Amino acid sequence: MKNERNRRNHLKKVHKELAEASQNAAKLEKERNQLHNTLKGAKTAAGRSAASLRLLNESLKNSKQELLDQSEEAARLKRDNAELEFRIQQANEGHKLNVELLTGQIEEVRESLSYEVDQKNVCQREREKLRKKELAWKKEYQFNMNQLTIRIHALKEQNTNFVQQITSLKKDIEAGSELVIHLRKQSSLDK
Repeated sequence: MKNERNRRNHLKKVHKELAEASQNAAKLEKERNQLHNTLKGAKTAAGRSAASLRLLNESLKNSKQELLDQSEEAARLKRDNAELEFRIQQANEGHKLNVELLTGQIEEVRESLSYEVDQKNVCQREREKLRKKELAWKKEYQFNMNQLTIRIHALKEQNTNFVQQITSLKKDIEAGSELVIHLRKQSSLDK
C-alpha cells in the first residue's frame, strides 16, 4: 500500500514534470518561430539594402562618368591654356622681332605694336578665364569626391550592421532549435 502511494506520487510528479516540459517546449517553439520571422524580416531588409546599394552604385557610376567628363574638359582647358600661352609667347617674340626689324618704320611698328598688345590682352583675358574655370572645376571635383567618400562609408557601415544583426539572429535561432531538440529528447526519455 505504501509502495502504491509512492508510485502514484512519483507518477504525479512525472506527469507534472512532463506537462512543464511540454509547456517549455511550446514556449521555445513559439520563440523559435518569432526568431524565424525576425530573420525573415532582416533578410527582407537586407534585400532592400542591397537594392539601395545597387542604386547608389549606379549613382556612383554616373558620378564617376561625370568626373571623367569633367577630367576630359579640364584636360581640354589645359591644352587651350598651353596653346594660348604659346600664342602669347609667339606674340611677345613677334613683338620683339618687329621692333628690331622695323625701327626705321615707326608708323608700321606702332600699328604692329598696337595689334600685338591687343592680341596679348585678349590672350591674357582668355587665359585668366581658363584659370578660373579650372579652379572652379577642381573645387567641384573635390567636393564630389568628398560626398562620394561619405556615401560609401555610410553604406559600408550600414551593410556591416545588417550582417551583424543577421549573424546574431541566426545564432539565436540555432540555439533555440538546439534547446527545443534537447527538451524533446529529454521529454521522450522521461516517458
